[in-house]
Amino acid sequence: MSKWFGESQKLVKAAFSLAKKLSPCIIFIDEVDSFMGARSGGASDPTYNSMKTDAAFLRRMPRTFEVELPDAAQREQILRVHLRGEELAADVNLTHLARDTVHFSGSDLKELCRAALMLPLREHIDAFQAAAAAAAASSTDQSAPAVAHPASKRPVSAADFAAARTRVHATGATAYAYANEHQASDQHSSSPAITPEMLAAMMAMGMQHIMQQAAGPPPPSSRR
Repeated sequence: MSKWFGESQKLVKAAFSLAKKLSPCIIFIDEVDSFMGARSGGASDPTYNSMKTDAAFLRRMPRTFEVELPDAAQREQILRVHLRGEELAADVNLTHLARDTVHFSGSDLKELCRAALMLPLREHIDAFQAAAAAAAASSTDQSAPAVAHPASKRPVSAADFAAARTRVHATGATAYAYANEHQASDQHSSSPAITPEMLAAMMAMGMQHIMQQAAGPPPPSSRR
């Protein structure tokens, strides 16, 4: 996108023209609901939720594929991908960690792994700096005890993931709202459809109500 008038349209046209020449291919539009959101009269942030996207825009999409949040087995696979090549302690159980990260997206799991991996690294850096400071002090003071430089950082433990879990959560209320709205949408789609007979009965009741209002209240009855 460009801030200059007309440049964005040119870029979009060029992207689709190139995609047509290279077809079959896929064009990814990130946060499409930020400018193709439902026209409710108010401004809202992107939600990555198809139910918040403009209905007129969705009608022009021949196919809709919804990418749901990963389940426990998929979360375990994502964790193994991000932790590939990392040294893990014996008490780390990725299956249990996957079960404990309900509503986590792939990016949330990546951030969780990054936060856990940083804890041993920080300890290693602090120990190295302490050893360097002790070595500098011993060079001037012969009575200062010598501190050995740490050879390597320790493996990532279950305690590291527990500490990271307290700081890294599912992506705000959006993840939970997505699950609730998705469940409500499923319940709505599974509800029985209105039959023509039901529609005719409702229209008849509505017309009867309108005619009664047009006729006005009934005259008061006279007592003999």
